Amino acid sequence: MSVIGSNRCLRMLDVGTGLGVYIQPLMPYCSLYMATDINRLNLERVRKNEANAELGVVAAERLPFADGSFDIVLLIEVLEHVVDDRSVLSEVHRVLRPDGKFIFTLPNKLFPFEMHALKGSNGIFGFKYGVPFLPYLPESIRNRITTARVYRLKDVSKIIESQFSIEAVRYFLPDLDGSKPMIRNLVRRFQAVAEHELLRWFLPHIMVSSRRL
Repeated sequence: MSVIGSNRCLRMLDVGTGLGVYIQPLMPYCSLYMATDINRLNLERVRKNEANAELGVVAAERLPFADGSFDIVLLIEVLEHVVDDRSVLSEVHRVLRPDGKFIFTLPNKLFPFEMHALKGSNGIFGFKYGVPFLPYLPESIRNRITTARVYRLKDVSKIIESQFSIEAVRYFLPDLDGSKPMIRNLVRRFQAVAEHELLRWFLPHIMVSSRRL
Protein backbone atom coordinates (compact mmCIF):
# COMPACT_ATOMS: atom_id res chain seq x y z
CA MET A 1 0.00 0.00 0.00
CA SER A 2 3.01 2.28 -0.41
CA VAL A 3 1.28 4.25 -3.16
CA ILE A 4 -1.31 5.61 -0.72
CA GLY A 5 0.99 6.25 2.25
CA SER A 6 0.33 5.56 5.94
CA ASN A 7 -2.51 8.03 6.55
CA ARG A 8 -5.56 6.22 7.95
CA CYS A 9 -8.12 9.03 7.69
CA LEU A 10 -8.36 9.27 3.93
CA ARG A 11 -11.40 10.15 1.84
CA MET A 12 -11.13 7.80 -1.10
CA LEU A 13 -13.12 7.56 -4.33
CA ASP A 14 -12.96 4.31 -6.32
CA VAL A 15 -14.39 5.08 -9.79
CA GLY A 16 -15.51 2.02 -11.77
CA THR A 17 -15.07 -0.31 -8.81
CA GLY A 18 -16.47 -3.33 -10.66
CA LEU A 19 -16.76 -6.09 -8.05
CA GLY A 20 -15.02 -4.00 -5.41
CA VAL A 21 -11.82 -6.01 -5.10
CA TYR A 22 -9.88 -3.06 -3.62
CA ILE A 23 -12.39 -2.15 -0.92
CA GLN A 24 -11.28 -4.64 1.73
CA PRO A 25 -7.52 -3.93 1.56
CA LEU A 26 -7.98 -0.14 1.39
CA MET A 27 -10.91 0.42 3.75
CA PRO A 28 -8.70 0.41 6.92
CA TYR A 29 -6.94 3.52 5.59
CA CYS A 30 -10.14 5.47 5.01
CA SER A 31 -12.57 7.59 6.97
CA LEU A 32 -14.72 7.46 3.81
CA TYR A 33 -14.58 4.91 0.98
CA MET A 34 -16.88 5.82 -1.90
CA ALA A 35 -17.15 3.20 -4.65
CA THR A 36 -18.97 3.99 -7.89
CA ASP A 37 -19.80 2.02 -11.00
CA ILE A 38 -22.05 2.50 -13.99
CA ASN A 39 -23.29 -1.09 -13.61
CA ARG A 40 -25.93 -1.42 -10.88
CA LEU A 41 -25.60 -5.22 -10.75
CA ASN A 42 -21.91 -4.89 -9.87
CA LEU A 43 -22.76 -2.67 -6.92
CA GLU A 44 -25.51 -5.00 -5.72
CA ARG A 45 -22.92 -7.78 -5.53
CA VAL A 46 -20.47 -5.49 -3.75
CA ARG A 47 -23.12 -4.51 -1.19
CA LYS A 48 -23.46 -8.13 -0.05
CA ASN A 49 -19.81 -8.26 1.02
CA GLU A 50 -18.87 -4.65 1.76
CA ALA A 51 -21.58 -3.17 3.94
CA ASN A 52 -19.39 -0.29 5.19
CA ALA A 53 -18.52 1.19 1.80
CA GLU A 54 -20.58 4.00 0.30
CA LEU A 55 -21.84 2.95 -3.13
CA GLY A 56 -23.31 4.87 -6.05
CA VAL A 57 -24.38 4.20 -9.64
CA VAL A 58 -22.41 6.96 -11.32
CA ALA A 59 -20.95 7.70 -14.76
CA ALA A 60 -17.28 8.62 -14.55
CA GLU A 61 -17.83 11.62 -16.84
CA ARG A 62 -20.31 13.18 -14.37
CA LEU A 63 -19.20 12.67 -10.77
CA PRO A 64 -21.89 14.01 -8.39
CA PHE A 65 -19.47 15.25 -5.74
CA ALA A 66 -18.39 18.69 -4.61
CA ASP A 67 -15.04 20.15 -5.63
CA GLY A 68 -12.13 18.90 -3.51
CA SER A 69 -14.15 16.14 -1.82
CA PHE A 70 -11.49 13.40 -1.84
CA ASP A 71 -7.86 12.82 -0.86
CA ILE A 72 -7.34 9.93 -3.30
CA VAL A 73 -9.10 8.85 -6.49
CA LEU A 74 -8.63 5.38 -8.01
CA LEU A 75 -9.37 4.41 -11.62
CA ILE A 76 -8.32 0.79 -12.03
CA GLU A 77 -8.70 -0.42 -15.63
CA VAL A 78 -11.44 2.15 -16.26
CA LEU A 79 -10.11 4.99 -18.41
CA GLU A 80 -9.79 2.83 -21.53
CA HIS A 81 -13.52 1.99 -21.42
CA VAL A 82 -15.10 5.44 -21.00
CA VAL A 83 -16.51 7.44 -23.90
CA ASP A 84 -14.39 10.55 -23.21
CA ASP A 85 -11.20 9.97 -21.23
CA ARG A 86 -10.33 13.68 -21.06
CA SER A 87 -13.73 14.49 -19.56
CA VAL A 88 -13.18 11.84 -16.89
CA LEU A 89 -9.75 13.25 -16.05
CA SER A 90 -11.25 16.72 -15.67
CA GLU A 91 -13.84 15.35 -13.26
CA VAL A 92 -11.18 13.53 -11.24
CA HIS A 93 -9.20 16.77 -11.03
CA ARG A 94 -12.27 18.66 -9.84
CA VAL A 95 -13.24 16.28 -7.01
CA LEU A 96 -9.67 15.86 -5.72
CA ARG A 97 -8.39 18.23 -3.07
CA PRO A 98 -5.34 20.33 -4.00
CA ASP A 99 -2.28 18.06 -3.99
CA GLY A 100 -4.58 15.01 -3.76
CA LYS A 101 -3.39 11.71 -5.20
CA PHE A 102 -4.71 10.14 -8.41
CA ILE A 103 -3.83 6.46 -9.00
CA PHE A 104 -4.85 4.72 -12.19
CA THR A 105 -4.01 1.76 -14.38
CA LEU A 106 -4.20 1.34 -18.14
CA PRO A 107 -3.59 -1.32 -20.80
CA ASN A 108 -0.13 -0.91 -22.33
CA LYS A 109 -0.08 -0.37 -26.10
CA LEU A 110 3.37 -1.96 -26.30
CA PHE A 111 2.02 -5.30 -25.04
CA PRO A 112 1.72 -7.31 -28.27
CA PHE A 113 -1.63 -9.04 -27.59
CA GLU A 114 -5.10 -7.47 -27.52
CA MET A 115 -6.50 -7.90 -23.99
CA HIS A 116 -10.07 -6.75 -24.60
CA ALA A 117 -12.95 -8.25 -26.53
CA LEU A 118 -13.35 -7.42 -30.18
CA LYS A 119 -16.46 -5.93 -31.70
CA GLY A 120 -18.78 -8.31 -33.54
CA SER A 121 -19.63 -11.92 -32.82
CA ASN A 122 -16.79 -13.75 -34.55
CA GLY A 123 -13.71 -11.71 -33.73
CA ILE A 124 -10.71 -12.11 -36.04
CA PHE A 125 -9.94 -15.60 -37.37
CA GLY A 126 -12.05 -16.94 -34.52
CA PHE A 127 -10.18 -14.95 -31.82
CA LYS A 128 -12.23 -12.74 -29.52
CA TYR A 129 -9.25 -12.04 -27.23
CA GLY A 130 -5.49 -12.20 -27.46
CA VAL A 131 -5.10 -11.25 -31.13
CA PRO A 132 -1.36 -10.75 -31.65
CA PHE A 133 -0.02 -7.33 -32.70
CA LEU A 134 -3.47 -5.74 -32.82
CA PRO A 135 -2.42 -3.02 -30.31
CA TYR A 136 0.25 -1.88 -32.77
CA LEU A 137 -2.26 -0.87 -35.46
CA PRO A 138 -3.01 2.84 -35.98
CA GLU A 139 -5.72 4.00 -33.61
CA SER A 140 -8.03 4.93 -36.50
CA ILE A 141 -8.10 1.25 -37.51
CA ARG A 142 -7.84 -0.39 -34.11
CA ASN A 143 -10.72 1.59 -32.59
CA ARG A 144 -13.09 0.24 -35.25
CA ILE A 145 -12.60 -3.37 -34.16
CA THR A 146 -11.82 -3.27 -30.42
CA THR A 147 -13.90 -2.37 -27.38
CA ALA A 148 -11.30 -0.41 -25.39
CA ARG A 149 -8.37 1.94 -25.90
CA VAL A 150 -4.71 1.19 -25.22
CA TYR A 151 -2.10 3.75 -24.15
CA ARG A 152 1.61 4.44 -24.29
CA LEU A 153 3.17 6.25 -21.36
CA LYS A 154 3.76 9.31 -23.52
CA ASP A 155 0.02 9.34 -24.40
CA VAL A 156 -0.81 9.36 -20.70
CA SER A 157 1.68 12.13 -19.97
CA LYS A 158 0.22 14.27 -22.72
CA ILE A 159 -3.41 14.06 -21.62
CA ILE A 160 -2.80 14.63 -17.90
CA GLU A 161 0.12 17.11 -17.99
CA SER A 162 -1.98 20.23 -17.35
CA GLN A 163 -3.87 18.72 -14.40
CA PHE A 164 -1.62 16.15 -12.69
CA SER A 165 2.05 15.61 -11.98
CA ILE A 166 3.29 12.02 -12.41
CA GLU A 167 5.17 10.72 -9.36
CA ALA A 168 5.70 7.04 -10.19
CA VAL A 169 5.09 4.59 -13.03
CA ARG A 170 5.07 0.80 -12.91
CA TYR A 171 4.57 -1.76 -15.68
CA PHE A 172 3.04 -4.97 -14.35
CA LEU A 173 1.30 -8.29 -14.97
CA PRO A 174 -2.10 -9.09 -13.44
CA ASP A 175 -2.05 -11.15 -10.23
CA LEU A 176 -4.27 -13.88 -11.69
CA ASP A 177 -5.81 -14.52 -8.27
CA GLY A 178 -8.31 -16.99 -9.69
CA SER A 179 -5.64 -19.18 -11.30
CA LYS A 180 -3.74 -22.16 -9.89
CA PRO A 181 -0.91 -21.42 -7.41
CA MET A 182 1.72 -22.74 -9.84
CA ILE A 183 0.58 -20.28 -12.54
CA ARG A 184 0.49 -17.38 -10.07
CA ASN A 185 4.02 -18.19 -8.90
CA LEU A 186 5.32 -18.36 -12.48
CA VAL A 187 3.71 -15.02 -13.30
CA ARG A 188 5.22 -13.38 -10.22
CA ARG A 189 8.69 -14.77 -10.99
CA PHE A 190 8.48 -13.52 -14.57
CA GLN A 191 7.35 -10.10 -13.39
CA ALA A 192 10.22 -9.89 -10.89
CA VAL A 193 12.67 -10.40 -13.77
CA ALA A 194 10.81 -8.31 -16.34
CA GLU A 195 10.46 -5.26 -14.08
CA HIS A 196 14.26 -4.94 -13.94
CA GLU A 197 14.93 -5.51 -17.64
CA LEU A 198 13.86 -3.97 -20.93
CA LEU A 199 10.98 -6.46 -20.95
CA ARG A 200 9.08 -4.27 -18.50
CA TRP A 201 8.12 -1.88 -21.29
CA PHE A 202 6.10 -4.72 -22.86
CA LEU A 203 4.17 -5.87 -19.78
CA PRO A 204 0.39 -5.62 -20.25
CA HIS A 205 -0.52 -2.95 -17.70
CA ILE A 206 0.72 0.48 -16.63
CA MET A 207 0.13 1.89 -13.15
CA VAL A 208 0.53 5.63 -12.66
CA SER A 209 0.62 7.46 -9.35
CA SER A 210 0.15 11.23 -9.71
CA ARG A 211 -0.67 14.41 -7.80
CA ARG A 212 -3.31 17.01 -8.57
CA LEU A 213 -1.82 20.31 -9.68
